[in-house]
Amino acid sequence: MKSKVAVIAWVVAVFLSQGNFNAEENKSSGSITVPNIEAWAKEKKVWADNLINGSKTPCGKMIEEWVYASETSAVIYWQTENPSNSYVEYGESTGYGQKTKLTEISPLSTRPYWSQFHRITGLKPGKTYHYRMISIGTDSKELKSADKTFDTVKVTGAIRIPDDVQGPPYVLDKENAVYILTKNITVPYCAFVMKAGVTLELDGHTVIYNEEKAAFKDDKASSVIDGENAPFGIKSLGKKKKTIRNGVIKQGKGNNGGNIYGMGVNPLYSYESPVDVSGMEIIWDGGDISGFVFHWAGDNYVHHSVFEDKGNKVTNRHQAISTVDGNGYGSYDHVLVKSTRHQGLIGSTAAIYCEVYVDSYCTNSFGIGGNARAGKPVVVSNNKIFGHGQHPVGVGAFGMYKEGIKIFDNYIEVECTRAGDEYGWAGSAGIRSTWGGDNIDAYNNVIVGYCSTHERGKFGVTGQTRNIWIGLPIPKDKKGEVVGDGKPRAIFHENLLIARGRDATAKAGNMCVVCGNESPNLSFVNNVAISTWTNVLLSDNYGDSGAFPKFSKNTFMKEGVYDTYSTIKGENPYANNTATFLMDNVFKEGASIDSINVPGANGDKFTSEIRFQKLVEIVVVGQDGKPLEDAEVIITDKDKKEVFRDTTPGENTTSKLLTGGGPGMTLLKDITAEREVMYDVPIEKGTLKAVLTVKILIPKKTTEVGGYVVTVKKKGYTEKSVDIKDIDKTNQVKIRLMKG
Repeated sequence: MKSKVAVIAWVVAVFLSQGNFNAEENKSSGSITVPNIEAWAKEKKVWADNLINGSKTPCGKMIEEWVYASETSAVIYWQTENPSNSYVEYGESTGYGQKTKLTEISPLSTRPYWSQFHRITGLKPGKTYHYRMISIGTDSKELKSADKTFDTVKVTGAIRIPDDVQGPPYVLDKENAVYILTKNITVPYCAFVMKAGVTLELDGHTVIYNEEKAAFKDDKASSVIDGENAPFGIKSLGKKKKTIRNGVIKQGKGNNGGNIYGMGVNPLYSYESPVDVSGMEIIWDGGDISGFVFHWAGDNYVHHSVFEDKGNKVTNRHQAISTVDGNGYGSYDHVLVKSTRHQGLIGSTAAIYCEVYVDSYCTNSFGIGGNARAGKPVVVSNNKIFGHGQHPVGVGAFGMYKEGIKIFDNYIEVECTRAGDEYGWAGSAGIRSTWGGDNIDAYNNVIVGYCSTHERGKFGVTGQTRNIWIGLPIPKDKKGEVVGDGKPRAIFHENLLIARGRDATAKAGNMCVVCGNESPNLSFVNNVAISTWTNVLLSDNYGDSGAFPKFSKNTFMKEGVYDTYSTIKGENPYANNTATFLMDNVFKEGASIDSINVPGANGDKFTSEIRFQKLVEIVVVGQDGKPLEDAEVIITDKDKKEVFRDTTPGENTTSKLLTGGGPGMTLLKDITAEREVMYDVPIEKGTLKAVLTVKILIPKKTTEVGGYVVTVKKKGYTEKSVDIKDIDKTNQVKIRLMKG
């Protein structure tokens, strides 16, 4: 049986993987999740810089412990707050006497891992074992856990492999049976075929498949998947759920490759059958092979496992070679991906507490990708993603997430470090949603992107990183009809974004709206953005920013001394360059509201326009000086056009700042357009707040907007109007009504 620690950890892991988060951790869009964003960002920046610069740090707390025990083996897993090496002491008493190997340094990041995974073998069934976890920070100091225990088991009625089953391949077809591997095996082609709803317990043993090279007629599915001698570690068939536990699957010397879809010769291939996988180590290196392929298989669950893709061949990047992929979907938690040549944990409905290292060999190498097709709420949280190579991207969020996707509490570090054949030095990105996305909520993430200037051959000279790479086009079906309300939504709030160019011309951008944005419901709220080149990018050679994305309460900072820096940039005159900023954004340390470099629109098809708005408080009191309720407030502009109308509340209440569905933001108490909400704004009794435009900037022309008149009416009182003479300096208008 599992120890008490193991049972508790396993239950927590399942609970989290299903997206049942604590309400405080899973705030809805528009919630303020960080009371003091600048203090939070300062602390996170120090932590990230220490990590990147190789500062000596303690391991911190040991968290997320999970223990699984079989008959003669066990897996002990935990995470450390900072990258650390580790080992486990174990034995039949508190004297221990044995220990596991010291964990390795990541060859990609040149740092230790956060995830600590240890397998203990050679145990006796039905025994109690003592163990102690030891973590070693980069400061070389050890932290030892208290003494703990686990119990190995003795499974009665199990079917033993290879003694009780003919093979290879070993066909597992007895419904509800438990199959236990009793020794390491090496097979020429396929090791296991699971045809029933069974449990495969590898009990800490190693399975080497594809030890001999298979001869394929072609790369069609009939050959590489269904052909005679088609190599697989495990091939899962049928719609019954399968369980796979505690072992190593490794590709052998035959080193066959799959087809361009990443199918064939996989460590695990599952057709229509959901699988539950834990305590596994998966290693492969053949060309065009994905690690796990879920082929029309949904509701998969992979947790507390380690993947290492040692290959580099990707024939068709549009089809993707991934750690876990296919046209199915799954939940992934506490998974360590030591290396992926292209994409990592794809098709996720939940990806939490994972650690992914992308060694990109082609375009669009995503560490984690959310699945919009499953029709479920998607959560990507508490992950560490490190990417280098040709085109690493931390998180991809593509598609119409009907139930929403939440991306929060992740650390992402990316840099393009080598050129590829397709786009040369293609760059990198932290979070990307382009060519279609909806219901995206990203918050409390730390994203650090680096770039250097390189010669890209036919693409010119450039070097770029886009920490947030976003554009929300209007979704349409195959007939060209608009899907939904035609105004997809994404909000990025309370993130720390650091974009660093290693030279003056390196294009390091933070909030990059550069992919055909057509929705006004794209907003950036209360983020801290630090850059050597630009904090807001509204167009480049990839795409543009139409429909006026909204920016409020952000803190923009310049880092470094490069004179190529502008707080707000646009690079493409043959594109839209639009945005709306509230005057509550903060510009400091070299950033400035006047540091804008946006090209004029070339032709009538494009718009270059940046609007600046502010919240103005209207306070209405009676002749006794007390707040006056039910007073009607009307605001008109210089052309006598009404821009605001509402009545003062009789008690303290809340209004909602909306994206407004157009160029300007609005503030309303009673709304039905929930998808436009940016955040709540407190309103006091007898008070209203209005969003008013201060100025409109068109390249080579700035229009100062003024002439606002505030008129207040209430039955039994004399109507009163007040001119706002200088809107730029006006934050509050107080009006006293007299009875009459």
